[in-house]
Amino acid sequence: SRIWLHVIHTKGIRCYDTTTRQWIVFPGHGEINNELITYVLDEGDGNIWIGTESRGIYICDSKNNRVEKISRDTDNPFSLPNNHISCFYKDQSDIMWIGTSKLGVTYTNLHNITFETCQLPKQEDVNCIIEDEKGKLWLRFDGEGIAYYDKSQKRYTHFSKTEGSIPSDIIVCSYPDSKGRIWFGSYGNGVFYEQNGKFTTIQPSHEQKYS
Repeated sequence: SRIWLHVIHTKGIRCYDTTTRQWIVFPGHGEINNELITYVLDEGDGNIWIGTESRGIYICDSKNNRVEKISRDTDNPFSLPNNHISCFYKDQSDIMWIGTSKLGVTYTNLHNITFETCQLPKQEDVNCIIEDEKGKLWLRFDGEGIAYYDKSQKRYTHFSKTEGSIPSDIIVCSYPDSKGRIWFGSYGNGVFYEQNGKFTTIQPSHEQKYS
């Protein structure tokens, strides 16, 4: 197996092979190491997706020793909407979802890479995408709360502090647990979770125990 190491919004990425205990020279390493890296994801079939600050996506194919670069093409309606990549998420149907800066979420079938963009109700940076047990995607924003996307209906539902549904609009982390809850950590307003359409805020207490 291999470990990919990078520091977010910093130039360079390295790959370490745990079997040989050696650093690996991967396809396209010279060009990629000059980019500001934002996100890295192994799609599970030997391809590593690398998001950048302003140059789109690199896909490293370690099996065939090649690299593919994908960037916005203004003449192509099925290209990336933005070259600033915030995050990746591969869902249960082998669809890759890509969060961008200010221009929503785009997705592609991994077997035929053409992009369809979903414009968000709030065009804030999408900094995380996760999927719940019902197959709905939860999008985390840096300043505009959260939203979930129903893929079958192609419809967003947005939640914000202003609307009174969640305690904070600045969401810094999220996690789906084994009980069907989606947990969110906020900046300055603690932790809350969603379950069956209801949000519950955890009030900090030294005596409180969590199940």
